[in-house]
Amino acid sequence: MPVTPYIKQVQASRVKKEIAELSEKKNFIISVSRVGNKDNFNVKFKSEHPLFLQTAMTVNIDMAGDYPFRPPSVRFAHEFHHPNVDRGGDICIPILCFDNWKPATTLENIMMSLLELLAEPDLSRPIRFDIADEYVKWDSSKTATKGLFHLLNTEMISILYRNAILFTTTTTTTTRGGMGGSWRDFCGGGLWHNPFPDGLPNVSLCFQHTILVWIPVGFFWVLFPFFMAQATLTSRKHMPLPWSHHLILKIAASFFITMMSLFFALYTAFSSSSFPPSDMLYPVLWSVTFGCTTVTHVIRKKSGMVTSGILHLSSIAFLVCGGPQFYQSIRDRNNDGWKQPLPLRFAYLTWYSALTVYVFLMCFADARITSEKTHRSVELDGSFVNRSVLWWFNPVPWKGARKDLEPEDLFDLNEGSTTKYLSDLWEQHWEPRMKGYLRRKEQHSKSLSKESKKKEPTPPSVVGCLFTMFRWEFLTATALKATSDTMQFVNPFLLHQLIGFISDPLSPLWIGLSFSILMFAVSEVRSLILNAYYYVMMRMGIKFQTVLMSAVYKKTLKLSNTARRNKTVGEIVNLMAIDVERIQMITPEIQQFWSCPYQIVLGLTYLFITLGYSAIPGLIIMVICLPTNIISSIIVKKWQVEQMKLKDERTKMLNEVLNGIKVGPLFLMIRLIRPLFI
Repeated sequence: MPVTPYIKQVQASRVKKEIAELSEKKNFIISVSRVGNKDNFNVKFKSEHPLFLQTAMTVNIDMAGDYPFRPPSVRFAHEFHHPNVDRGGDICIPILCFDNWKPATTLENIMMSLLELLAEPDLSRPIRFDIADEYVKWDSSKTATKGLFHLLNTEMISILYRNAILFTTTTTTTTRGGMGGSWRDFCGGGLWHNPFPDGLPNVSLCFQHTILVWIPVGFFWVLFPFFMAQATLTSRKHMPLPWSHHLILKIAASFFITMMSLFFALYTAFSSSSFPPSDMLYPVLWSVTFGCTTVTHVIRKKSGMVTSGILHLSSIAFLVCGGPQFYQSIRDRNNDGWKQPLPLRFAYLTWYSALTVYVFLMCFADARITSEKTHRSVELDGSFVNRSVLWWFNPVPWKGARKDLEPEDLFDLNEGSTTKYLSDLWEQHWEPRMKGYLRRKEQHSKSLSKESKKKEPTPPSVVGCLFTMFRWEFLTATALKATSDTMQFVNPFLLHQLIGFISDPLSPLWIGLSFSILMFAVSEVRSLILNAYYYVMMRMGIKFQTVLMSAVYKKTLKLSNTARRNKTVGEIVNLMAIDVERIQMITPEIQQFWSCPYQIVLGLTYLFITLGYSAIPGLIIMVICLPTNIISSIIVKKWQVEQMKLKDERTKMLNEVLNGIKVGPLFLMIRLIRPLFI
């Protein structure tokens, strides 16, 4: 025992004996760790009494130099919501008072008195009167449930989670509303049970076989209809994929994972040991999901899809959510002596290894049938990871760093970005709207009379037509932007938790490492999502520019002489060279109309939660600055209109000068050749 060198030899044997006797009690799990260089150590304990929700608590015991002749100092190592425990964790127990202390009192007596005090508070001498008032409000007939109610309230639960106090037994207990009993009936244990209270913790088997299975399975099936729609659209543009070793390996890995999942289901169904319903359900969900995944690879081959982001993200979700069970299988045994059956343990290790290989294979795209087009863009032939990080573009800057780029070094445009494709798409959406408008306008003019007050039909909207053409890209960018804006506030929350970890010297190291890793992962994922958003919006802006320039150019060619009189050449040039370009430039910022208010609301909400009413002055200042921003925007808009008018006049003047220059040589030529015809 590590406390022996720090306690007098005569008293050390008694302390060791009392700790050993306390550890042998059925309702206690003791882990002792030294704190500092004095006779001071922590005791983590747990009671199976239902009032404590199977909560692991830690008390700090400071053994006096002349123990057992003087009582030790006992205090909680974390905050505890109780009338007889102050905010610093000091406990008011009658047995520890100097006048009541007896040398025959043992650590077991102290701990049992502590448990009794937690279950039945001593309201005659509370330390925190505000909490004592809450207990007094309860009727005396509910005395037996006071401790249970109070431990279940919101403040206590938040304290337990903030200090990383995890539930540590699998014994059957009942919580408020019967939820705990329902989980135990379904999966044979508590949902928040920690099988490894010492060292790196883990989530419970119930959590592993329910929540961590349902998340990736639900993710796949929710997005499965979108995969089928994508496959249908892709089959109209591409030929089926050829059989390749890479594609065969993907199908084989997915099929092997399906068979291993079926083995789990068959083993639990026909084993002589009894398994809870959750252990029979999750292998079935795995089998159905990965069986469908195997079929989707065949669908990909027939539709010509070289990769699928939905399948890739689903496989990553399975890999991440399966990590706790993989750690459980490696460590194999928990503090209660539970041991996973060897066949299931070996099967899961094999299943998880195959899943890791499968995720690695999904990082590469399948090959298409080679075509004669040598400069075809490799973007559409890249994998989901390749497109996410724009790895396919690396050859271009690599060549540019070694030599001057030539047209042959660049990729051809994708078909969906060419002027011909976009112009035809515009005509396909715009012409029916324009014809319908002209038909309604003609009907309106025919039915027009003095008594008629019908409203003149409105012309079709260019913005509405553009949204119809690129609605899926726009909605995808909206989802990416919403996710990025939400994740922007995750790191401040994690930083707050990390500061709390640093402030508590008793917190285990794994908590700090977890927060640091999470902060790094959230930053990287948000960066990828934000880059994907800007890539989609920039590309959509270029498509807007191409469509509008083509539409303006075609409309200019169709103008009659009467209509051309009302439009100068300068106005037409400005429309194509300046206005359309500005539309392309502001396209990535269109989402700011809803994104900025959304970020402000999230920021103010988090600020109010952190600072309370002190955040109100910041809100007032922001409201005061809002009219100023509106006025400045109106002034800038007015100046821009004036600027456009000046540009129109400048272009018109330049055209007149050029036309005059053309007329001068014409008169000179006529004067020279006129004598030849006379």
